[in-house]
Amino acid sequence: MVILTLMAFFCLICAFITFGLGIYVIARNPHSLVNRLFLLSMILATY
Repeated sequence: MVILTLMAFFCLICAFITFGLGIYVIARNPHSLVNRLFLLSMILATY
C-alpha cells in the first residue's frame, strides 16, 4: 500500500511539473503557434 501511495504522489508531482512547463513556455510568448501547440501537448501529457 505504501508503494501505491508513493507512485501516486510521484505521478502527481510529475503532472504539476509538466503542466507548469507548458504554462512557462506560453507565458514567454503567447502569440506563437509553436508555443500554443506545446502547451496543448503538455496539457494532454498531464492528463
